[in-house]
Amino acid sequence: MNSSQNYTFKYREEDIKKNKSISFLAYIPLLFVFPLLKKDSEFAKFHANQGLVLFIFEVISGVLYLLLKWIAEAFALTPLLIGLNFVMTVVFIMLLSVLISGIINVSSGLAKSLPFIGGIEIIK
Repeated sequence: MNSSQNYTFKYREEDIKKNKSISFLAYIPLLFVFPLLKKDSEFAKFHANQGLVLFIFEVISGVLYLLLKWIAEAFALTPLLIGLNFVMTVVFIMLLSVLISGIINVSSGLAKSLPFIGGIEIIK
């Protein structure tokens, strides 16, 4: 489990101030691409990576939910469907709290990795 590492010391203060606003977009699904357009900003790129990882987890959990829901409905497994809905509610709340954490980090000018998933680096 990742415990939200703080990497703010790696980024220039002027980069953080200048690119805070575009870094917010990283946490809106599919808009993580816009911070990547700021090629001169390592801070924006950091948050774009965090947003991409979050988006991937959102898609995976959504697809997994739909697949398991389809199976539960196809075989009339009502208890599985009830349990699945409960689990997905918990997953949704966790993903929402991770998203809020990312937005708070950007607004605070921090380059902190997201809880649980922030240690994954896709964009280098």
